[in-house]
Amino acid sequence: MIQKATSPKVWMTVSEMAAAVGLCRDRFYDMVRAGTFPSPVYGLRNHRPFYTPELQAICVVIRAQGIGFDRKVVFFNKVRRNEQVEMSPRPPNGRGDRWGTIPTWPWPSS
Repeated sequence: MIQKATSPKVWMTVSEMAAAVGLCRDRFYDMVRAGTFPSPVYGLRNHRPFYTPELQAICVVIRAQGIGFDRKVVFFNKVRRNEQVEMSPRPPNGRGDRWGTIPTWPWPSS
C-alpha cells in the first residue's frame, strides 16, 4: 500500500522513501540501479543519500502510474496484507522427515 503524505518532508532517507512507495529497501535499491526510480542525491558533508521533495514526488508518481524513470512500464506485485498462508501439515513426530523417527545406537534387533 502506498503511503500518502499531506506534505513532503524536506528530505527523506532511502529507507523512508522505499517504505513510502511500499517496497523493501533492498528491492527499492535494485529498482534504482535498474533505472526504474531516480537515484538519490548525496549530502556534501556526510555523503548520505536522501530524496528531495521533487524526487519524492517523482517516486510516488512512478509507483502510482507504473511508468519508470527510464520510461519503461513497471509492474508492481499486489501487496498482500492480513492474508493467512496455508502451511502443509507436519507429520506427528514434528520433524518433517519421510521415515518417521531415525533409529539411534544400539540398533534394534530384528
